[in-house]
Amino acid sequence: GVLFRPDKEGQPRYATPEWTERLSKVAASTSMTLAAHLCGSRVNEVLDGNDAFLSTLHSKGFRRVQINATAVNGVDTSNL
Repeated sequence: GVLFRPDKEGQPRYATPEWTERLSKVAASTSMTLAAHLCGSRVNEVLDGNDAFLSTLHSKGFRRVQINATAVNGVDTSNL
């Protein structure tokens, strides 16, 4: 799975947009399917009804999305 958390992009385990684009091209040329793990503000966006980022994932080869809605992942859990 690929971890998406904007405030940690480029750190170990957290993909940058550029790296994700390269991975997407590799996945498209193989039978590889991708899983997105949303963390931090990406989770808050989804919980707030904003699917702008989420809606881009399928075209990049992501077929599964995991929502990591925990405080340790930087999510505002006060409304959960």
